[in-house]
Amino acid sequence: MSRAVANKYALTPQGVIELRFFFTEGSNGPEGADTPLPVLKRKVRKLIEDENPRHPLTDDQLAAMLGAQGIQLTRRTVAKYREDMSIPSTHQRRRRDG
Repeated sequence: MSRAVANKYALTPQGVIELRFFFTEGSNGPEGADTPLPVLKRKVRKLIEDENPRHPLTDDQLAAMLGAQGIQLTRRTVAKYREDMSIPSTHQRRRRDG
């Protein structure tokens, strides 16, 4: 979600509501349809699960791979989803065998 609406609230007849409530979190897919957040996170997780442990994918590479599937996400958004799922960074995921 954009930082523009973070920690901002609206006074409505129903009470005070955080502005984030009025927006859905997701991304436009190939036909312009919204891709729900759980689906996006699942795709990020799947790409990471299928990566080469000796050469893990960077957040930039993950964003580019999703872009090739028609899902436009920024590197920062991919990093946020990865962190939300408690998946370590590229350097922490790299496996170095002897």
